[in-house]
Amino acid sequence: MIRQDLALLLSNALTGLRVLLIVAARDRNAVVQNVIARQHRNDSRALGPGDPAGLRTPVTVSTTWLIAQAVLGPGLLALSLLLWGGALGTVAIPLWWNFASETPLPGLRVEVGSTRNSFVLAGLGLVFVVIAAACSHGLPRWHARVNEMLSSAGRSARLERRVAALTQSRSGALEAQATELRRIERDLHDGAQARLVALTMTLGVLDRRLRDAPASTRQLLGSARGEVEEALRELRELVRNVYPPILADRGLAGGLESLAEQVTYDLQMDVVVQQRLPVPLESTVYFVVAEALTNISRHSNAAHASVEVRSDGQQVTIKVVDDGRGGADETQGSGLTGLRRRVAAFDGTMTLSSPPGGPTHLSVEIPCA
Repeated sequence: MIRQDLALLLSNALTGLRVLLIVAARDRNAVVQNVIARQHRNDSRALGPGDPAGLRTPVTVSTTWLIAQAVLGPGLLALSLLLWGGALGTVAIPLWWNFASETPLPGLRVEVGSTRNSFVLAGLGLVFVVIAAACSHGLPRWHARVNEMLSSAGRSARLERRVAALTQSRSGALEAQATELRRIERDLHDGAQARLVALTMTLGVLDRRLRDAPASTRQLLGSARGEVEEALRELRELVRNVYPPILADRGLAGGLESLAEQVTYDLQMDVVVQQRLPVPLESTVYFVVAEALTNISRHSNAAHASVEVRSDGQQVTIKVVDDGRGGADETQGSGLTGLRRRVAAFDGTMTLSSPPGGPTHLSVEIPCA
């Protein structure tokens, strides 16, 4: 066991010395990979069977890691050899005292004086042997743990950078999606919707000019006009669901006020937004409130409801409360699942409390960035 521990310390020391070759090596990548592989094997041996979780992938090749190998490898070997030299030298004092007492013992600064004292010192030397053995056994494992810590720190930094990159990428994707939705809304409003309005007017003019036409013709014309008006109504509803034009015109507060004007129950609306929210987030807040109010109208049978929207620039908080019959269930197709998905797209959270008999509390928190 001791021989294996010393072999590990020697191997770590050689690995540390090889780090110094990186500075002078022409093919530094090859030397670095060799050093990593060697130290990885040493650490696996030191920490026992089964690769440690922190060392299942090669450690991060960083300046800190390289310095650690260059210093710890030779340094721990030197410390272990120093401990063993002192321990074995102390144990050997009785031999020196009885056979070579005339020759000074290197490093000895204690007056022996007698054979008895030499054996007392030898007993202390045995204690030092135990300490040296324990250190020789523990130092390679401590070295491996340091490498594991440095490796984990490197992976944590990479994960943090990855999360930041994904967050930025998702933000860009949401912004691009919002821009595309606004373009679609404009195209529908200025294109198909305008054409349907013109067609409705044309059919109205034609209806007036064909007053003397047969009843069947006028009935067919009226039916066509009704179909066009229904298509226009559905298109306007689609445009509002794609991206509400009122948000571009009046902002979030104005958009939510327009929703409040459409409900038949008593509604208290309180909106405090310090600054204009990003377009994707603004539309999400609008649709969350719109869906919540629609659910109250369709399922709650409430007489009174309140909506509170707050934004401090860091987070948007939405609270919707109604005094309806409660019992809202996301699995029953009430639109709550869609709400949760909208909120989750921004790393937000949604909490619903709706016991049978009411009241129903819906709380949503969405970070602004």
